[in-house]
Amino acid sequence: MSGSGDGGTWWPLDEEVIRQVLDGTAAGAAILDTELRYRYVNPALADMNGLPA
Repeated sequence: MSGSGDGGTWWPLDEEVIRQVLDGTAAGAAILDTELRYRYVNPALADMNGLPA
């Protein structure tokens, strides 16, 4: 569960900058859309849940 899905229009900031920050942290992090669907999960959170990033 990662990626921009619909071309990145749901990212309020630059997608690449957000990815670099969240991918580089040991903390689990996710971005959800307004309907509470997962739009992005960083590798740390995916590992915590036993899923591929």
